[in-house]
Amino acid sequence: MKGRIQLILKALVSVALIAYLLSQTEYTAIFYSLISADPIYLFLALLTLFLGKLISGYRWQILLLAQKIKIPLKTLIASLFVGQFFNSFLPTTIGGDAIRAYDTAVESKETAKSVTTVFMDRFIGVLALVALAVLAVPIAVMMGEEVSFYVIPVLIVGLICLVGLVVVLNNSLVKFFADTLQRVRLKRIADQVRKVYRSIQEMKGDTKILWSAFGISLLLQINVVFFHYLISLSLNLDVSIIYYFIIVPIALTVLIAPFSINGIGLREGIFVFLLAGIGVTASEAIAFSLLSFILVLTQAVIGGIIFALRGVKISELTTKQLG
Repeated sequence: MKGRIQLILKALVSVALIAYLLSQTEYTAIFYSLISADPIYLFLALLTLFLGKLISGYRWQILLLAQKIKIPLKTLIASLFVGQFFNSFLPTTIGGDAIRAYDTAVESKETAKSVTTVFMDRFIGVLALVALAVLAVPIAVMMGEEVSFYVIPVLIVGLICLVGLVVVLNNSLVKFFADTLQRVRLKRIADQVRKVYRSIQEMKGDTKILWSAFGISLLLQINVVFFHYLISLSLNLDVSIIYYFIIVPIALTVLIAPFSINGIGLREGIFVFLLAGIGVTASEAIAFSLLSFILVLTQAVIGGIIFALRGVKISELTTKQLG
């Protein structure tokens, strides 16, 4: 019942945001932008998505090796596609990261370590994403670009990441959280939290692996920025690429928050807000957001096919422990 209520609330948020955005622009303008998009740039953008899956799989493999877990790269990439399917099409309690943790736990028989690597993979990726935005602001200023509109949003996402880093590295906070879970009779979850934190502590000792993962994450996030820049080129938006190194990290950090179904409505709203700072109209920003979402869905479809070929039912997954 709690899950259904959350799903309904997210749906209401998505509908409300979409309704508001559409009330502020013309449908025909959005439609015209979509049909006039250059297919060559869209195809190149699609290629960057597949390159991103390869880079993501390699980063994940490095983090798994740090936990002494060996899984073939093709298996990890397949899991990434399936995770994309769950994130994009299924507003259930089974998220893409849970599927990834489940897949690696099945392969390795190490649940806590599998959860740890997925968490660190995601966390390092966000740190790299925000680092790009923080670096891009002074570079843009030196290039003579006007970026004052983005200083506060960059500071906010930077502060959020800093707080997250402190929490991850703070043993006392983790111990308090685990002890609280145990006091409310969630001993099994508390034990898992302790195991995951121990795995994180072990991984922290291997700075070479962490820096390698961070470097790969920077490459991955640059690829993500180019994906969005190619979409802007397809729409013939006259925007310097340096702005996307600021806008994309802010937008994707905001989209981590589970306030709407699969980011629908929230995605369009954040891009309308951020692109308005450089003179992009609401209709162009909505078209930009929709095209990025549609291209991502192509990978989700591939993930759905891979999942179907496994012969596993979603109902069966809900009865299993996904990390």
